[in-house]
Parts: sequence; structure tokens; C-alpha cells
Amino acid sequence: MTPQYDILKKEGLAVVWIEASSDIEVAESRIKELARQFNGEYVIFDQRLGQMVVTIDCRCSRGQIST
Repeated sequence: MTPQYDILKKEGLAVVWIEASSDIEVAESRIKELARQFNGEYVIFDQRLGQMVVTIDCRCSRGQIST
């Protein structure tokens, strides 16, 4: 299956590609794993729609994640 979702991390005004996933739930789960190690704001970009479909802010204190 071809990956449809790109996982990106916002760094200032730029976004950095992390990896791709063929399933949105897997992409969201992967961001939560990454957030445990690297705080920041992550997005999921849907290649079919050509737009960001999920933003997850992992800059919260005590490891809390908001979507």
C-alpha cells in the first residue's frame, strides 16, 4: 500500500518531513510516540487532498498532548 499521509514537524516557520504512513490512525499514534522524545508541533499532511488534516501540539507541560 502506498503511503498517503506525511508526518511533519513544525520548526519555526518551516516544516520538516519525518516519515510517511498509509493509515491516519498509525500516523497519529506515531506522532504521540515521537512527542514523548521530542516536544513540538506536528502535522499530518494528506497527499490525496493536498492539505494538512491533523495538527498535534506536543509543547504542553508534563507530556500532555492536545489535538
